[in-house]
Amino acid sequence: LQKNYNTKESIKVEHVAVFGDAYIESIRQVLKANHDLVVVGGKRKKPFSKKILGSTTMHLLRKCPCAVWVNAEKSTNSSGAIIAAMDDHIESSADDSVNHKVMKAAIDRAEITGKQLLVTQAWQHFGEEFQRGHWGVDNSEIQAIDNEIKATHQKNLDDFLKEFDLSHIKYEVKLLKGAPHLIIPAATKKFNASLLVMGTVCRTGIKGFVIGNTAERILSKVNCSILAIKPAGFVTNVEF
Repeated sequence: LQKNYNTKESIKVEHVAVFGDAYIESIRQVLKANHDLVVVGGKRKKPFSKKILGSTTMHLLRKCPCAVWVNAEKSTNSSGAIIAAMDDHIESSADDSVNHKVMKAAIDRAEITGKQLLVTQAWQHFGEEFQRGHWGVDNSEIQAIDNEIKATHQKNLDDFLKEFDLSHIKYEVKLLKGAPHLIIPAATKKFNASLLVMGTVCRTGIKGFVIGNTAERILSKVNCSILAIKPAGFVTNVEF
């Protein structure tokens, strides 16, 4: 696809007509031909709704074994930045980790489109409210803990990014304090994102349960295009 992007070169297109539930038959085609990407159109269920994820799309995001691209309607921003949302569990040595896949996909899109890449990661100070309220910890102490937590995340993220060649694209790195399901959707609006690239990380090990609770809450609030990357080793519960 990259080779033929915006060119007149021909690409091979195969049409397949099937009968049945859209998401089930789509996943069966993925399993049959070992596809690595499914593209689906995002549609607002109501005229003034900002949500673009319908039932079929959510089923694909949850159960499809390969990456899923949800393309927002033309009325949404198409010229804004590409946001790569990093899971806070950085695995710098694992080339097949979700974070690696997210970065590679986001860099590819930034190269092709010439758009700016924003590498984001949400971080939290767990227990902060309890420290302020029940324990009465001094604000200066809480700020010191904040600084330490943020510095740790910054170092891990900086070390991780050293594994990628970012010299040929425009990019920024932003550590954002708060819960991911609130921070990431807010970032897509604040930075006028055209595409959110993120992993649907789930560590339960349950067959077919690919999309974690945090990822689902994020995706339900986003109205830009989405590229959802699946973790390695996921096995769908859809069968032939």
